[in-house]
Amino acid sequence: MAGSSIYAAVQNLMLAGRALGLGTLLTTFNARIEDVLRAEFSLPDDTKPVAVIPVGYPDGQRFGPTTRKPVESVTFWDQWGATRPLANA
Repeated sequence: MAGSSIYAAVQNLMLAGRALGLGTLLTTFNARIEDVLRAEFSLPDDTKPVAVIPVGYPDGQRFGPTTRKPVESVTFWDQWGATRPLANA
């Protein structure tokens, strides 16, 4: 639970990266390399690294457009399978 307060910021960073064509990944392997992270980034003793987020261009390429299902096909109201029209549709 120590890191749960950062997850909104992590999501925003990942969404911003995606918008710029960058790949990101939330990892928690940092527990195994905490001493390396502390040394590399000069982390003070009263901090706790709770996640590592690699950022970069995947395979040297940029992402293309997303291929998401329409929101109407994955959003249900009040019970599974129940749909309602969008307000401005």
